[in-house]
Amino acid sequence: MVLVLIAATAIFVLQHKAAGQNRRAMARAMAGHSTTLRSTDPAAAAALALASYRKDPAEEQARQAAISSSGLPHPVLFGPTGQAVQAVAAHAGLLATGSREGVVRLWRQAERNSPRAQGRPSPLARLLLPGRRVVYSLALTHAGHGLVVVDSAEIRIWHLHGTRRPTPGPQLHASGNARDARLTRDGRTLAAACDDGVVRLWDLTDPQRPEAVGELPAEHRQLVSVSLSKDGSRIAAASSEGAAVIWNRRSDGTYRRADTEPFRTSVTEAALTPDGKRMAIGLDTGAMWLCGLDPRAVCTRRYAADHVGNFAAGLGYSADGAYLAEADSRGTLRLRDPATGDVLLSLPNPRPLQSLTWASDRSTLYTGSADGGTAHRWSLPLPVLLGHTDTISDIAIHDRRSVAASAAHDHTVRLWSTRDPHHPVPRGGPLRHPTAVTAVALHPGGTRLAAGTADGTVHLWDVTGTPRRLDTDKRLDESITSLAFAPDGTGLAAGSLDNRTALWHLPASSRRLSWQALFAAPGSTAVNSVAFALDGRLLATAESDRTVRLWNTHSRGTVRSPLRELSGHTASVSAVAADGALLATGGQDDTVRLWRLDPSHPYRRPTLLPRPLRGHSGHIVALHLTAGGRTLLSAGQDGTAALWNLTRPERPVLRDSLRSPGETFTSAALSADGTHAWTTAGTTGRHWTTHAPAATSRICATTGDPLTEQQWHSLLPDFAYVPTCEGHTTPDG
Repeated sequence: MVLVLIAATAIFVLQHKAAGQNRRAMARAMAGHSTTLRSTDPAAAAALALASYRKDPAEEQARQAAISSSGLPHPVLFGPTGQAVQAVAAHAGLLATGSREGVVRLWRQAERNSPRAQGRPSPLARLLLPGRRVVYSLALTHAGHGLVVVDSAEIRIWHLHGTRRPTPGPQLHASGNARDARLTRDGRTLAAACDDGVVRLWDLTDPQRPEAVGELPAEHRQLVSVSLSKDGSRIAAASSEGAAVIWNRRSDGTYRRADTEPFRTSVTEAALTPDGKRMAIGLDTGAMWLCGLDPRAVCTRRYAADHVGNFAAGLGYSADGAYLAEADSRGTLRLRDPATGDVLLSLPNPRPLQSLTWASDRSTLYTGSADGGTAHRWSLPLPVLLGHTDTISDIAIHDRRSVAASAAHDHTVRLWSTRDPHHPVPRGGPLRHPTAVTAVALHPGGTRLAAGTADGTVHLWDVTGTPRRLDTDKRLDESITSLAFAPDGTGLAAGSLDNRTALWHLPASSRRLSWQALFAAPGSTAVNSVAFALDGRLLATAESDRTVRLWNTHSRGTVRSPLRELSGHTASVSAVAADGALLATGGQDDTVRLWRLDPSHPYRRPTLLPRPLRGHSGHIVALHLTAGGRTLLSAGQDGTAALWNLTRPERPVLRDSLRSPGETFTSAALSADGTHAWTTAGTTGRHWTTHAPAATSRICATTGDPLTEQQWHSLLPDFAYVPTCEGHTTPDG
């Protein structure tokens, strides 16, 4: 009997071990697939990361995949809706998609404040048009009671009645020559672009009795798109014969053709800003042009925007005019600056895009794919800082004030509300400077901001309300590389490429910078980073001669001899951070070194701890210590930000890595509790959730169950389908 029990126990243990190994192998496979898809299909990558973590939360690769997905925006997928989503329309929580094979589907989006508001839209109705028609365009009438369908046979209003059975309503146009149709914001005026070179107008004040109110000849045939200003006072149309045409409304309500912008190639899209003062034009070469329109609707200034892809299959300004969205026919969704056309953010899509529309709520964007029949919903603001038009050089955050500050070479500092860090929003306009802003720091009280510029000037700002410049000081001759406030806020240090570090005294009641000391060690070539240590008693400088120097912050005047010079790196030291009794330094040798300080004897030589931290394949650009020196964030040019557990500094442990494919990080910041990180690369900044359970819950809260059973089997044919968001709880914040 005893032998039987022993045998049974052994079998159970072996089976349990085998099940664990199998679960771990599945989690690793899913995590690996997620990593592969991250740069081409972020929605699928996030879904696979979630599935991996749900399969085995203890697996390191699964955890890495989950937190790495938190910093990459991903849409909600719905569909498939047919072969190609030729048209998308959205209004008042109702969505409509139209396909190439003549199928129109209606979807219901949950109310904004409901628990399911961010999840996948639910199917509501399906309409199969007769005679193998192609759907070209859709528009939902005011309050969503009717749907305008533009297809290859006619233009017709369909009555929705709030039921699952749409019924045919009035026919507006008995020809299939229309290619696009749009409604004004109030739903009263419908404009349709037709390939006979005419824009046709209807009054839909009463959708039961629509009235044709005008025909606008363009003098160019093959009109393929149409756009209206918010109030309908201006209309623009694109012609594949190589023209963008603009009409302006007269005082009597009729329209006159105001301008025609000729091009040597086909125009695929024309889009007006909501106020009608600017027009974006997409060409079949992929080029994009913008026009500034005068009061007569004449293009008085025409200029080229960034040319970065294939032709625009969809183009449109958000309802508040904050963004210009472009659906690249090869699959990339771009958000552009509405005035300059500069690309702010590129969002990958695995399939070519065919259509694009903004919802009237100003924060939701829908796209349709040219194959596979899927549509996507992007909810703005994304976990990304958007607005800079040149490289972001530095970022600073203040947890208690829920604010972030980003500095960029576009001569500006931008402030962001991070009350909901997953959806940062601009806080006022940019703080403008005469030259590129190369460093930024926030005062420990969150009331003041310091900005350093490329000409060696430090600017002090009051940011308690409407920001105002308090003082400037050009103490240094070359670009400011780093800024740091003392922990008690009474000091400010700035490092410069001119090999000097300036220190100012900053009393709490003072609004001006009071110069105190200038540190300059002979033989150094540049100061790359500065940090206060031991409650502000020391200032550490990371310098290009492979040395870290410690200075006495009670010094005055010009000081050429540091307290200590620390050697440990084999290349330029590019970053330094301090917290508690720990000092961290990072260099262009791709390593991080740790040093133990002595709080009782602050001027004693620090002890170099034996184990360098190796988690990067590129130069270290930023370091942040939090929680009394127990957590370290290191960011490298390789697009990796590493989180280190330093509970035992002599035996540091790599906790997590945040990876952003294809990006070169320029700076980074970490919240005081270590649960939120920010990185910058190019013109954007990203927010990351560093706690895997919170990251996975955020995916569920954003997308609902991100994979249908059909999508699951397409991505994971060898694994049985498991709903990944069952029983999840929405994280706070």
